[in-house]
Amino acid sequence: MNRRISLFLLAVSCILAASTATFASIPEPSVLLYGTLSIGGEPVGAGDDVRLYAMVPEAPDEVGSYLMGSNVNAGNLYALQVRLESLADGTQQSNNRALVGQTVQVFAEGDDVPGGPVLLTNFKICERGQVVNIDLPGTVPGNLGDFDGDCDVDFDDLNPFVDVLLGNNMTPSAQVTADMNASGAANGADIELFVQALLNNG
Repeated sequence: MNRRISLFLLAVSCILAASTATFASIPEPSVLLYGTLSIGGEPVGAGDDVRLYAMVPEAPDEVGSYLMGSNVNAGNLYALQVRLESLADGTQQSNNRALVGQTVQVFAEGDDVPGGPVLLTNFKICERGQVVNIDLPGTVPGNLGDFDGDCDVDFDDLNPFVDVLLGNNMTPSAQVTADMNASGAANGADIELFVQALLNNG
């Protein structure tokens, strides 16, 4: 393992440890997404004016944000922590927290993001404490298209996916779950990605 990856994994461990200490009532830490970032085909680094933020359709406020360069240990990578609700049973949701099973939308904004904010990816939260490498844009998380909340894509998800494509389910959460390529709309372009996820999990 090269030195840069080792240092980054150490930084990730520190972030997760800090989040556990800060939210002592949370039995497990929040979710951390990290990776490389490019905007308009150009790589984004620590010196660029780019801020990532995370939203879920079920909450009105951001559930996480990261300003490029704000964590020196991350270097030119981003490290976006998604805050999860502290109530383990998931019966209530704060305005700025996500719940396990929800799909997070990750956006970029800033002076170095032309026409921003820009939707970069969607990500389904399967459990607390996930640390997931997603290079943005480009990587499509494999659990997108999961409508029944079991954190995989199988034939139980096929009918709900088709319902969204046919316009029979227009709820924001269903639209985000079906938007496999993070284009901002669930449409025919997502069918191939859904089939790939179905085959990968089958």
